[in-house]
Amino acid sequence: MISFDVCYLQPQTLEEALQAWQEEHAAGREPRYLAGGTELVTMARDNRLRPGALIDLKRLPETTVLETDASGELRYGACVTLNEVAEAKGFPLLSAACARVADHTVRNSITVGGNVCGMLPYREAVLPFLVGDGAAVIAGPEGADASTRTVPLNECFDKRFALAPGEFLVALTVSTAAAAAAHWYRRRERDARVDYPLLTLCAAWIDGAIRIAFAGALGYPLRSRSAEAALAEAAGSARDRAETFVQALPGEPKTDMRASGEYRRELLAQAVADAISELEGRA
Repeated sequence: MISFDVCYLQPQTLEEALQAWQEEHAAGREPRYLAGGTELVTMARDNRLRPGALIDLKRLPETTVLETDASGELRYGACVTLNEVAEAKGFPLLSAACARVADHTVRNSITVGGNVCGMLPYREAVLPFLVGDGAAVIAGPEGADASTRTVPLNECFDKRFALAPGEFLVALTVSTAAAAAAHWYRRRERDARVDYPLLTLCAAWIDGAIRIAFAGALGYPLRSRSAEAALAEAAGSARDRAETFVQALPGEPKTDMRASGEYRRELLAQAVADAISELEGRA
């Protein structure tokens, strides 16, 4: 139970959601957009977060779509649950990543938008979209075409989504070609299958090269194009080239109570080497 008063709003359109945020913000109630609510409500129950208003986005048709649109892109609404994504066809790398977050019961509540915009550092659902050069559909007061704009992920995601006050994620998109590309996935936990990852790595063979995005090792999701370029130029065994990739990253694997940076680095290097061997073997 949340121990403080909170105003709960259920807008029916994008415009109503944006207006609700502006009105609640003007009233000083520190509004928050709500997708699945697993993380936000848990933090509110623990008094680590005290929003005065929750704006539920699940009644908006644009946030619940899971379809191929007229341009041939796959579109995943921000309020689609991880189980729905895991069971869907069309983007097997995304399905694999979503199927390993939490357990089946919790995945009935966790949404794509809640996962990738949340406060936890992993945000595993964004990794396949980073690999596939996906885009974000963002609603905000400055947008056009029913208050939305579409932005390439490499322009709006750097460790986390760069959302301005009052904006929210409507959907994520990716091309059908990228979604159908040869792919490779690995997740490693410390104690059990249902645990936060020490490493989650998504890779794909696209346009004659390997693309890699990962989370857990550095404390934030990352696709490093400079490290990919170093990998493409590297020679030697798969493990030698994986070491080149790791050395070209912009940060070092983190050390905490769950694992050392050295151990995380080894997990990452071996995962990259295995991805190279697997994907180049299929090419």
